[in-house]
Amino acid sequence: MNLWAEETEHAVLIHVSDSGVGVSKEDQLRIFDKFYRSSAAAIEQKQGHGLGLALAKEIVELHHGSISLQSTPGEGSEFTITLKKTATILKQVS
Repeated sequence: MNLWAEETEHAVLIHVSDSGVGVSKEDQLRIFDKFYRSSAAAIEQKQGHGLGLALAKEIVELHHGSISLQSTPGEGSEFTITLKKTATILKQVS
């Protein structure tokens, strides 16, 4: 797993990537839905309730950000959290 961040003029981006099983196009459409679990054999064997990514999305959105996924089955996935810079956030950091 890799984790890195970058800053642009208008946002901070946090990336998390892996070289795991990847996510099918079909599953990508629902991966952030509460309680969604893929029917792929490699995923069904793993424990979980299908809440982790849904909760992550809610937390990011509460901070006025977004989360996205790019994935290729058999090659891995990359999640990107985008947090826009705002005057309020910049004042809090100063």
